[in-house]
Amino acid sequence: MHISVTKFENCGESHRELSPTKGRSIMTITEKKEIVNNIINLLIQLTVEDEHHEIVREVPVPAPVAVEPPKPKNNVSMLTIKECTELIHGLTEHTVRMLVHQNKVSYFRAGAGERGKILVNKESLLSLFNQTEEV
Repeated sequence: MHISVTKFENCGESHRELSPTKGRSIMTITEKKEIVNNIINLLIQLTVEDEHHEIVREVPVPAPVAVEPPKPKNNVSMLTIKECTELIHGLTEHTVRMLVHQNKVSYFRAGAGERGKILVNKESLLSLFNQTEEV
């Protein structure tokens, strides 16, 4: 392994200016190059080579971690009949009840028996009307 080192020479201005807003000093190009040279020297010291050009000591590099995209949560949005009419302009409560009765939308009844409150699956309702728009 061959490491070439380029040493930055003083080619910038060597004075410091004070920032008018914060009162902090601004780093000059010369100071930045000096910091880069120090970092390069430290890296060279961390990768010492023996006579056979084999690396004796190396900084351990962590294995890449596979980042999985977040799994979509299985959130189900349910709407009351009135919320359905507010979501889709022109839709009446009677029409929503008819869609439920004809099993054209997914729903369930919250409460006991046939008198329970009807809750309609939002995605099912929207997909029904998106299909009719395309026709």
